[in-house]
Amino acid sequence: MPAGYAGEWMGTTPTGTSIRFSVSEADTVSSITLTYNFSAGCTGTLVYTNLAVSIHTLDPPGPPPYDQPGFGRSSTSNGGATGTLIAGAFSPDRRSASGRFYLVKYTGCDEAVLGEWSATRR
Repeated sequence: MPAGYAGEWMGTTPTGTSIRFSVSEADTVSSITLTYNFSAGCTGTLVYTNLAVSIHTLDPPGPPPYDQPGFGRSSTSNGGATGTLIAGAFSPDRRSASGRFYLVKYTGCDEAVLGEWSATRR
């Protein structure tokens, strides 16, 4: 296993949808694709490309696994009417990662929806 985090990471959410993200040789997250399905009206896929989100240790660190190096990506759309946050942390052996995502004011969803995910390097 490489010393860094580079590679393709793939996993799932507790609702059975998928997450995939790529980490470059420079240890930056370069793309994220996350599918969500909370109810009949609250489904979709988030796709972020051409990213350069650095992997770093949070300061101050959170509870495990958030005391490990990780990343976070937030964005707004529709003129700031909706927003997302995807965050994750890597295991000490750099073979797995886990995190959370938030959807704020998405059509068909509650005011704010929280989901979790886990992934492994492929």
